[in-house]
Amino acid sequence: MTYRSVRPQSGLNEFTAFLKRHFPANVLVKKNDPAELYEKYGPDKFNLADRGYLAHVHPLELWMLNYREQHPQADLKELAAASTQLRQDVYWWLFRSHYKHQQDIRIRTQMEEAAFREIHQAWKRQGYPFDSLVPSYATTIGVSGDTPAALADLMGILVNDGVRNPTLKIERLHFGKDTPTETVLGRQTGAGQQVIAPEIAALVRQQLIGVVENGTGRRMHGGITMPGGRMIPVGGKTGTGDNRLESFSANGRGIGDRAVSRTATFVFMIGDRFNGTVLAYVPGSKAASYKFTSALAVQIFKDLAPKLEPLIAREDEQRAAPALLSRIERPKLPSSIQSH
Repeated sequence: MTYRSVRPQSGLNEFTAFLKRHFPANVLVKKNDPAELYEKYGPDKFNLADRGYLAHVHPLELWMLNYREQHPQADLKELAAASTQLRQDVYWWLFRSHYKHQQDIRIRTQMEEAAFREIHQAWKRQGYPFDSLVPSYATTIGVSGDTPAALADLMGILVNDGVRNPTLKIERLHFGKDTPTETVLGRQTGAGQQVIAPEIAALVRQQLIGVVENGTGRRMHGGITMPGGRMIPVGGKTGTGDNRLESFSANGRGIGDRAVSRTATFVFMIGDRFNGTVLAYVPGSKAASYKFTSALAVQIFKDLAPKLEPLIAREDEQRAAPALLSRIERPKLPSSIQSH
């Protein structure tokens, strides 16, 4: 449908070649499938609004693709002028007052679609890794798919007072140390972007510490203790996924389900410097044999904590050194030297 709307001048051979390029061979069961589709869904059989409905896109998008195909240099002003009557035709249903209930439903749907586009853009600024999200009630309360790297990215934003810094896998390369050809390569990064208000980030950090101290992450209660006795607080969020594909009958009754995967996640922060994600993952039908929860991911983190302590302690000492130096009183210099 979309192909014939965008390229209505194309013949059956071009249409058939397009189908073969984009669909598996077993989809076109009959030999005459392309011919039947070509005839049945020709642009002369439906108006623009109906073609958009069948193609699951806005009808003006179909028209614009076709117009740009014919006029590749067209700018926005030309597109607006050429589509004046079409825009009236596409929205004719708004003027049919005896269909008010259906109109209200359609308008509400369009408003919800626009709202989810805004939600998606806001999530993308905070590291959401996918090009789309599911428009559902679950999404509106923050429940959605994610990746371990994106979760760590979000935790880094919270640790950094709402600023999203560029993610670096390699910061510095050092070649030929103590030789005539010694070379050090450092990567320059751009400034971070403020994507969450600092006050909101601070509030969420307190809640994340609460999850560890009093909630589902309490296996890490008490944080990480440094050699000198100072305690570094740990915060985080846990999640358990029993992901299944469910089947329903025509009347909505459940008729079966199968396990797709099982996950247990702990996304964490250590003080105001370190953050990351621990994920336990079982893919496929084997997931049905496992019953672990997010407590597993927290326990894995707890087991790894002693290995992290030297790194945390070294960073803690380096950050404490400038503060210590600033408290040492500078020696008094003679006025003659001070004047210079």
